[in-house]
Amino acid sequence: MTIQANIQLEKLVDALRNAYDSVYILKYVGGRFQYEYISVSENESTYLTEESIGKYVEDVIPSYRTQKITSLLLRAMDEQKAIQYTERLNAADFERMMCVPLPLQDQESTYILVYSKRLESIREETFEARSGLPSFNYFRESVQQKLKGLHDNKSLALIYINIDQFSTIIDRIGHARIEQMVIDIAARLKSILPNHSIMTRVTGDELIILVDQETSFHCATELQIGLSTPFKMNKLEIYVTASMGIATAEGSTDTVDSLIMQAYRAMFEAKQLGGNKIKHYDECSKRTGNELDRNMLERELKKAIENQEFTLYYQPIVQLSSQVIHYEALIRWVSPKLGFISPDQFILVAEECGLIEMIDEWVVDRVCQQIRSIHRDEIRVSVNLSTKTLESNRLEALLLHTTKRHNVDPRHIALEITEHSILKNEVATIDKLKRLREAGFQIAIDDFGVSHASLNYLRLLPANKIKIDKVFIQNVTTGSKDYHIVTSIIALAQKLGMTVTAEGVETEEQVDILQKMNCDEIQGYYFSKPVPIESLAGVTASIRKEMESFVN
Repeated sequence: MTIQANIQLEKLVDALRNAYDSVYILKYVGGRFQYEYISVSENESTYLTEESIGKYVEDVIPSYRTQKITSLLLRAMDEQKAIQYTERLNAADFERMMCVPLPLQDQESTYILVYSKRLESIREETFEARSGLPSFNYFRESVQQKLKGLHDNKSLALIYINIDQFSTIIDRIGHARIEQMVIDIAARLKSILPNHSIMTRVTGDELIILVDQETSFHCATELQIGLSTPFKMNKLEIYVTASMGIATAEGSTDTVDSLIMQAYRAMFEAKQLGGNKIKHYDECSKRTGNELDRNMLERELKKAIENQEFTLYYQPIVQLSSQVIHYEALIRWVSPKLGFISPDQFILVAEECGLIEMIDEWVVDRVCQQIRSIHRDEIRVSVNLSTKTLESNRLEALLLHTTKRHNVDPRHIALEITEHSILKNEVATIDKLKRLREAGFQIAIDDFGVSHASLNYLRLLPANKIKIDKVFIQNVTTGSKDYHIVTSIIALAQKLGMTVTAEGVETEEQVDILQKMNCDEIQGYYFSKPVPIESLAGVTASIRKEMESFVN
């Protein structure tokens, strides 16, 4: 880097520091990006601090974001042009990032300048700038409107398209040209479609088309024929085939999410048959339904982590005697293609395919980011840790680094673990939990009572709290077996210095019985279902008003 180039770079950085929340320079060396310079505004909550200088991206940024950020940096470097990226941070805020390759190269490294700014809101674009196609949100809204207007004698269909062997195409032409390749494919498909159809791009290798039901199969066939002519890219002839799934809506009761999911499943089965096939949802094999769901969820989960499609809901945990209210953070996922997916479904798949640690990491990070908006010294938010996350060697460093970065005292975070998560590496796990409790984190045993080892773990674990499983609460009536079990658990736990929370409380009778048992905390639909953080203040105020009748 010449002296003159260095002076010009300093002037550029000085100008950017006044206009953007964060500015930093990365050096690409040895296949990794290393922080060379960092400037962050005082009010900006970020992963970056002066301590990050000299570290690599994957050492600083949470794993659920690393792949996306690294791919943007590589793209900027490969294409030698500025790459802009806008990411949703929460319900209201976005972050707009610009990655700019710097013409400061030596024999070993390349430099990239990155600057970003938080935006309070941005308008969802109706069309993609490069492809000219309608945005997915616009497409989805258009389909929903047409579904509402369907009559008995009318129907419409979706054609879900997945480009076969997409990774092989990337290997042939490179990441720098694949975007233009997809745009060319979309343009050719669009030229074949009827004028009244609508096409949008879902991801890099997937598109959806809205057409009339009567012409859907014929249209899909024409599209496959249209793709048979090779594309020319960088003097290469690229042959493209596509797997297509068709789903038909024949009434206003259908939803856009269910229709997209059906078309996706049909496409997936066409792909399972070897690709370059057309499959209608009604023809899909019913015997492979569970396997199809599992494969489909795994694929969409990977995209959800990269695109941060998750949101957090909070359910109040009420202390009847003190009127203090804590909260449990619960993850929710509304997939752009599959609609709402139950946590019971996607958490299980995430655990099986090794994605759960990244999801747990996202939850911890987002809770710490949002907790500062709840201005109460006694506030505590519980987060659930999976077995694999609890076993991770990174857990302690992750929790301490995340709370420090967001300026959150660890005592405001409760870590909820289940009894079965401790069965493997019991001694090491208990030692880890002891260190976390010493650092200030609260430790809670979730679903207490369902394991045969419950009493043993009550003795061994460094827990502050136990949460009695809802199976005991649902049938608790005065004098019943569940009544005596719950009474005994409360008495024993409190003698050991632990707080007791009853889960799944839904009726006034249950509240009354638990209050007479001297149960410390109550959680359940009686007071509130889980709500987004934007609704939390109103729900909390309503609960406080209702609690007045329970306080002696």
